Amino acid sequence: MTLVKHAFPNPSFVRSFDDLFTRGSFLPSGRTNWNNTPSVNVKETDAAFHIEMAAPGMNKEDFKIAVKEETLIISSERKSNNEQKTERYTRKEWNYSAFSRKFSLPENINAAEIVAEYENGVLKVILPKVEQKTAENEIEVKIK
Repeated sequence: MTLVKHAFPNPSFVRSFDDLFTRGSFLPSGRTNWNNTPSVNVKETDAAFHIEMAAPGMNKEDFKIAVKEETLIISSERKSNNEQKTERYTRKEWNYSAFSRKFSLPENINAAEIVAEYENGVLKVILPKVEQKTAENEIEVKIK
């Protein structure tokens, strides 16, 4: 009988198991489901932040967008049930998909004016900025 010594191939592989048992997930923070979470692009202009989320095959009714405690939450939940019956068999298929993405909002966002639209498989969310006061806008108050 021959003894063969094996070593772990990669330290990140070991860390993945540590993450699984300590955090309960391999997923990075902010993501709740790796397989179903759409990709996001964020662009900043002088007037607003623009978030584009690739989510083909969905309807605008599938999304829920909320702002809670300076955090923008974009989530979706879809369920479907498909049943087929013939003389000899019954086939039932359930499908459930959900995701949630969270974005910390900067202080200069006007949360009351956030707008979103869903077109051609892309969810677009516009986060308008509040005009910040500069030194030119300051008023000096004299004390009597």
